[in-house]
Amino acid sequence: MPGKVHTIMVENDGGLLRMTVDGETALLHEEDGSILGGGHDKVGFFAYTAIKVLNVKVYVKTLGEGPGLE
Repeated sequence: MPGKVHTIMVENDGGLLRMTVDGETALLHEEDGSILGGGHDKVGFFAYTAIKVLNVKVYVKTLGEGPGLE
């Protein structure tokens, strides 16, 4: 719907990729190989139609954070 604002969140949790749109999971995919390190430190956007990006935040979780990793 034109003019509708959506909240989109994409996570890379050690190769487990998750995308949510307005709080609902739209994509869940686990990579076979590592997607961490050099060459995997960029954020990009691709859309099939015209979009307007209003706000972008990038968070980085360092190794050693999270459940069972303390």
